[in-house]
Amino acid sequence: GELYNNESAKSYLNYISSNVKAWAMLLFGIIVDESNKGILPLKIDLKSKVYDRRWLQEGFPLSDPRKKQITFDQIFRHKSGILAESVGDTRKGADWDFRYYTVGRDPDYPESAALYFDPETKYDYSSVSFNHLSLVIRNITGMKASEFLWKRMLEPIGFGSVSYWEYEGMGDYDWATSGQTGPKMTTRDYARLAYLLLREGKWEDKEIFPKQYLNIFKTSADYPNIRSNIDGYFGEQYPSDMFRVAGSGLNWAFIIPSLDLIALRTSRASNSLWDEVKSNFLEKLFSSILPKQLSESEKKMSDTIEVLPTPIKGQIIVDPDHPQWLEYKNGGSFFMCGPGDPEDFLYRGIRNSNGNRNGDQMQLINKLKGTGANCIYLQAVRSHGGDGDSTHNPFIDSDPKKGLNHNILNQWEKWFAEMDNNGIVIYFFFYDDDVSIWSLDNNGELCSEEKNFIQSLVNRFKCHKNLILCIDE
Repeated sequence: GELYNNESAKSYLNYISSNVKAWAMLLFGIIVDESNKGILPLKIDLKSKVYDRRWLQEGFPLSDPRKKQITFDQIFRHKSGILAESVGDTRKGADWDFRYYTVGRDPDYPESAALYFDPETKYDYSSVSFNHLSLVIRNITGMKASEFLWKRMLEPIGFGSVSYWEYEGMGDYDWATSGQTGPKMTTRDYARLAYLLLREGKWEDKEIFPKQYLNIFKTSADYPNIRSNIDGYFGEQYPSDMFRVAGSGLNWAFIIPSLDLIALRTSRASNSLWDEVKSNFLEKLFSSILPKQLSESEKKMSDTIEVLPTPIKGQIIVDPDHPQWLEYKNGGSFFMCGPGDPEDFLYRGIRNSNGNRNGDQMQLINKLKGTGANCIYLQAVRSHGGDGDSTHNPFIDSDPKKGLNHNILNQWEKWFAEMDNNGIVIYFFFYDDDVSIWSLDNNGELCSEEKNFIQSLVNRFKCHKNLILCIDE
C-alpha cells in the first residue's frame, strides 16, 4: 500500500534526519568487508580505534587523550563520550570548520574538544561522533562520503536523486554522516533502502553490503539507529525479528523479515508526538495484517478453533499433499541432516548472574555453516528430572514459579537468528525426557502455567522460518 497526504508528496524530497546514521553504519560495513578480503590495504573493523592516523589524521594531536580508546562500535552504540545532543552542539557559524569541529580541534568552538565521559561508561546520543564517518570514509576510499554512498549503495538500487542541505563551514563535505545535512530523498527511494535491509543487503543478484554485518545490529538491542525488537522494545506482541531505522520528524521504517514486510512513514512532525504516533502506527499496521485473535467469548463458543499465521515464503511447513513429510513454502522439498548432540546446546558455558551463558554456541553454529548440515538439536528444559543440572531451564532463578527469564530468551534469539539466516533448522524440544514440572488439571488438560510457558516460547520464536517445535524427547 501507498498513501500520501497530497499528490506533490510523491516527488517531494524528504529530509529523513538520523535515518542516514544507519546507512553510514552499513557503508562502514562495506569497508570492513573489503578490508577482510584484502581489497583495501589496511585492516579495520568495529573494534578498531577511530583515532588512528591511517584514517583520521585530522584528529591529531588528540584534543583529549581518552579519544585514543574510542572504537567504531562505541560510536554506533553512542558510548564514545563525544559531545552529545543532550549537551548541545553548535554545528554552525561562518568560521565553523566541519572537519576540525568533528575531531574537537576547532579553536572557535571548543565544546567538542573534551570527552564528556570515559568511552564505554555511559550512553548519550551523539551526532558529532557519527560525523567522524564522513572523514574516515573519505580518507580510506578517496571519495567524499556522499559519493561513496551514491556509488556503492544508492545508484545500484535505482535511486532517482538526492539533495543536501548547505551549511557554512561544511566546505566540500556535503554529507555529514550524522544526518544533519541530508541526504533528502523521495519516500519511494526511502522504501528502496528499507527493502535493501529486508533483503539483507542484496539487490537482485548484487550484494550491496554483507548480510552478516547487518545481522550484528538487527539481532542486538544495543544499536539505537538500527533498533531491534529482540528485547521486546517495541512490544513483545510484535515479532522479535522486527527492527527499525528512524530519524527526527517522525521518519521511520520498520523491517519485519518474518512477514516479508517493510512499513515506513515520512513527515516533519514534532518529535513530541513520537511515542503516540509510533504506537498508533504499529497497532494499525499489525491489526491490518495479522489474523484476528479470538475474544474470550469466541473461545468459549468453540474449543477447536485455532487461528494460525499464514506461512511465509521459504518457511518449513507440512507438505499438504503428503502430510507425513515437510517442505519449504514455495521452495520445494525439505531434507534435514545434522548432529543430535549436544543436547545441552542452550546451556553450554558458565551461567552468569542474569541467566546468560558464556559458552561456545556461536562457534558451533559457525562450524555448521557451509557444511551441508542444516540443524541443531536443542532442549529448553533439561532440569526437573531431565539429564541437565538445576539451571538447565529458561526460568528466572531457575524457578518455574517466577516465569521466563527474558535475558535468557534474548540470548537464544541471537543464536536462533544466526541459525535461521544460514538455513540451519532450530530443532527445538520443550522438554528433555523424564522432565516433570507441572501436573495435569482435574480435567486431564494442561494447567494454565504450562499452557502459558509453551505459548510464550511459541510466540517468541515463531518468526523464524527454519523452526521445528517438538514437545518432548
